Amino acid sequence: MQLTRPRDLTGETYKTLSSKVAELNLTRAAASSEVRFGAPAVAAIDSVQQVSLVLGVAASGVVGLILAVFYAFLANYLGKLPFWGRGQETSA
Repeated sequence: MQLTRPRDLTGETYKTLSSKVAELNLTRAAASSEVRFGAPAVAAIDSVQQVSLVLGVAASGVVGLILAVFYAFLANYLGKLPFWGRGQETSA
């Protein structure tokens, strides 16, 4: 055990130092390089179709209505009043 610990520590130190040397070599090599474009950008042939504002508002309204109906059915199933009817007194 006394011989393997220093050997392992020396091996790890060697790995760390060799990786640092490789990093420094890459840093030196990248410092003198410059970025070049391979080809200029090409304009799109067809424009991207966007969703109209009216369709987005209509879709969100329909989803909101579906969620409200689902909540009302869930509240009825659980035997509770929906949150919009809690403040009102019901006479039986």
